[in-house]
Amino acid sequence: MVAASLACADGWPAGEAPASFRAITSTDLADARAWVVRADAYPPGDFAELARRSPLESAEQHLRLINGVYGGGEIRPGQLVKVGERQ
Repeated sequence: MVAASLACADGWPAGEAPASFRAITSTDLADARAWVVRADAYPPGDFAELARRSPLESAEQHLRLINGVYGGGEIRPGQLVKVGERQ
């Protein structure tokens, strides 16, 4: 008989995986809320103004990225842009 050692994909021994589980905390639950993307009118000003109203971390960079102007450029006030918010 050959003894086999089971391991998880990340290299942990399979027997240690269950010990790594813990109860879900209120912080975990808050972080697990879904993000939704919706269209909103671009405010007068710039992406920095839009970012001030956003709950995203690094909001200005994320908003520029999802709206296709990460490398530069601006959008006209009133034009629809994508914004992220928690559900």
